[in-house]
Amino acid sequence: MAAQQDILQELPVSLRTEVAIHNCHDLLEMVPFFMDCEKGLIASIVTLLKPTVFLNGEIIIREGETSKGMFFIR
Repeated sequence: MAAQQDILQELPVSLRTEVAIHNCHDLLEMVPFFMDCEKGLIASIVTLLKPTVFLNGEIIIREGETSKGMFFIR
């Protein structure tokens, strides 16, 4: 994954954004929040997304905890 990030960092910001939108296409279609968002907002959000894999049964966050992130579970 680090090699992919290194390659992406070498791309111009506009191309990096297009790659991020392409990579998040399925997520953007399944999350109602994104349906009516302006393209600029979507572009800003997708460049900040960091894919993370959790194992089945793993605790992501506990009720009552404060999170600094937003999770989209697929």
